[in-house]
Amino acid sequence: PAALRLAHFGLPPLPALTTLAAAERLGTIKIKVPRGLPDPTPNIPASNPVTLGKWQLGKKLFFDTILMAGADVYSCASCHDPAKGFTERGDRPGGPSMNALSLINVVYQRQLFWDGRARSLEETIVRGFEDERPVGDARGKENALEHHIWGGIVRTLEKREPYVRDFQRVFGVPGPTQDTIARALATYMRTILSGDSAYDRAEAVRKEKKAAELTVEHFQEAFKDKEIAERVSDPEVKDVKSDELPARVLRGYALYQQ
Repeated sequence: PAALRLAHFGLPPLPALTTLAAAERLGTIKIKVPRGLPDPTPNIPASNPVTLGKWQLGKKLFFDTILMAGADVYSCASCHDPAKGFTERGDRPGGPSMNALSLINVVYQRQLFWDGRARSLEETIVRGFEDERPVGDARGKENALEHHIWGGIVRTLEKREPYVRDFQRVFGVPGPTQDTIARALATYMRTILSGDSAYDRAEAVRKEKKAAELTVEHFQEAFKDKEIAERVSDPEVKDVKSDELPARVLRGYALYQQ
């Protein structure tokens, strides 16, 4: 209830923070999922339910250039670039040697990092310095920027009063901690979703018509949507006549299933 957000007025500092945090927790929301994707709720830890406050704070942290103390150059989005599918090539000049894994639909992943050593998004953000090095990597700390080094982020954020207030409001804590930073970022990353493709729409038509298998007609229905048709970006496919496209996609689907 909206009135609960005013319940902290007149309270001492600590009870006021607790009350504010309770209001945020009551603001738990469901993620709106694109067509074709399952409900992500089973993959969201009960200890970190999605709230609007955490999502807003996590998004702010994701795009803020705070990952290199004193430089304000790098953000999470530097290596997980939204314009590049929330990833980045690992062979770019001055960059890391390994490609950054895409964060699209990461909420459904049960194993994280290239070797699967983490089991939750929160865990990826509380890893220590040495743990972040690839196996057998003996390089010095000058290459630390290639990895998730989160220990100094708390000290960076503690010096920024707007962030201190954000963490007080969202989590009811005196200031940012490694745990609350992890929970906010994880909340935002769980909403990076991609679906509603031509296949997803064709499959929805198939289910609606209770057909046993996908057919050309199902894909024809999907490609009637101009937005779906415009998503086709392969130059070779763009040259295909629109009435031939559903049949080609169906043949591709059949090949993929073999």
